[in-house]
Amino acid sequence: MGLLLQQRNLSEVRRVITNALIDYKVHFLPDLHVNLNLGYDAATGTGTIFVSDSSALEYSSRGESNHYQQTKNNTLFEFYLNYVKNITSIKSRVDVVAGYSYNNYLTTNYNFPSYNALGAKVVNTDPAFLFDEPEHTLLSYFGRLNYTYNGRYLLTATLRRDGSSRFAPDNRWGLFPSVALAWNVKEEPFLNSSKAVTNLKLRLGYGITGQQDGIGNDDYLSYYALSSSTAS
Repeated sequence: MGLLLQQRNLSEVRRVITNALIDYKVHFLPDLHVNLNLGYDAATGTGTIFVSDSSALEYSSRGESNHYQQTKNNTLFEFYLNYVKNITSIKSRVDVVAGYSYNNYLTTNYNFPSYNALGAKVVNTDPAFLFDEPEHTLLSYFGRLNYTYNGRYLLTATLRRDGSSRFAPDNRWGLFPSVALAWNVKEEPFLNSSKAVTNLKLRLGYGITGQQDGIGNDDYLSYYALSSSTAS
């Protein structure tokens, strides 16, 4: 009952998401499109925690009256070229993409001293820093080729070169290729008139992937810290 009735945690989050996509068709080469994608995501969260000094939750410390705040700013910049061409003379279709992507993630955590429910500051709770700003950036260069022959046989090849600030400078970049072959069996003469099968495609692919999730921003750095008093 004390957890439910004697603790008040109120927060407010304000978020703004903006995005702009520009697609430009080159006049002297109509099969080529130039694309620019810009995005910005900003969020601010503030809140208060209040526990009465008569509550058993924090009776010995005479309750709690604290404030917290955090902001997040995510930025996206993506630029790529897209070339699509149907070559009827050889029953082929070519779709090529090449581009660059920039992603930045910045968080600001504000630190405050602790107060009890009577408004008195708790001893030794003044923060060493008013705020900290964990940040990481992901850069990518990418290319993709889709080739289709006669609507039946498909080839897809991709190549990415990604760099993440979460890794050490000497090991920050990775190269990730992939290739896939597909056969659209439904378009073959012996199956395209079948009403029992509406779609059938066989696909074989191989690739190498990488990821940065689950890794701290500066985990590649070695550091020393004092152990806790309860460690053994």
